[in-house]
Parts: sequence; structure tokens; C-alpha cells
Amino acid sequence: MQTFTPIEYLKIDVASNFGLDKLPWNDRINWFDENQDNLDDLMKEAEEPAMFYAGVQAYRKAENGEAIGYPISLDATASGAQIYSVLIGCEKSAKLCNVLDTGSREDLYTRIHAAMGEETIERAPVKSAVMTLTN
Repeated sequence: MQTFTPIEYLKIDVASNFGLDKLPWNDRINWFDENQDNLDDLMKEAEEPAMFYAGVQAYRKAENGEAIGYPISLDATASGAQIYSVLIGCEKSAKLCNVLDTGSREDLYTRIHAAMGEETIERAPVKSAVMTLTN
């Protein structure tokens, strides 16, 4: 299991809110480091511009030693499938949805989409069909 410093978690958060949330952790950190000097210019391109801005501001304050009280956002990957894989004890499913480490970040919805071999359907509707829903 990887561990990160608080600053690295902020970098991951900023990169994720830019739209790189599917990349492995280290790639997000590297992206941040490569773009650290022009984050303000990238604001308009961010997938989640308000969250991107908030993360950048929190990072700058933390770099200056200020307390930030900023809650980073990390999204689970296929959380419903993760819960089901644990409940039924399925190792294969657990690997497909990142409960068990495979050495890389798995994307269950993309894997199902690819297995369908259906090029006329985008990934998003596949995710909606596969994703569990609870009320």
C-alpha cells in the first residue's frame, strides 16, 4: 500500500479535480509537479474548476505553513462492486475494483465496456448500467 504526505495528497486532489482522476497516484503527483508554475492558467481547462481552484489555494497555503482545514476528495472506484466483492469473497472481483492491489489502478467500468466489444456504446452508459444504486 502506498502512503503519501499531506502535500502529496493535495497534489493528487488538484490533479484529480483537473480531470486526471483515472490516473495512478504517482502520475497525478508528477502532473502537478510539472504544471505547478502554471496552475492558474489551467483553471479554465479543469473538469471541476471550483474544486481545482480551492485545491490550488489550499496547496499554496500549506506550502507557506498555514493551517488549511481543506478536505481533499478521493473517489472510490466502483464502491458498490467493492462491497459486493468483499461480501461474497470473490478475489477476481476484488482485483477488478481495487479492493486487492494488482499493482495498478483498475477501472471496472472500462474493463466491462471493453469486454462487451461494443464500439457504438460509450463507457458512461455502461457505467450507469453496472453501477449499483442504493437509496
